Amino acid sequence: MSELPTVIPELTFEEWELRFKPIRNHIDPNAAADGRMYETFGAEVAFVFSRNTTHPGTVWTIVECDDEDAAELDEEGDTCAPSWLITDGFHLINRIGYFVTELPFEATSDAPYLNATY
Repeated sequence: MSELPTVIPELTFEEWELRFKPIRNHIDPNAAADGRMYETFGAEVAFVFSRNTTHPGTVWTIVECDDEDAAELDEEGDTCAPSWLITDGFHLINRIGYFVTELPFEATSDAPYLNATY
């Protein structure tokens, strides 16, 4: 059994957006994130869950980070944790919402997971 990498690959939001191409929310045209975020309830999460089954690798969860080890310094020099992270797959813990993309993330042994800062 191979070992997981100690560092998970991470992209900027712009790099992630260009690479995977998030689609517009067809259920709520006024959705957050320029109309591309799907909510965590109702018809939107039902669509996301279905999409995760039928199109593996195209669902991404926006999670709120509260990891003190990942803390950064703000302009005043105070410690603040990064606010949101986009991670591949359908997750429930600390979720803010979901993105669905045209192009899938395909895990490899070198990169079994992928995150993007948001």
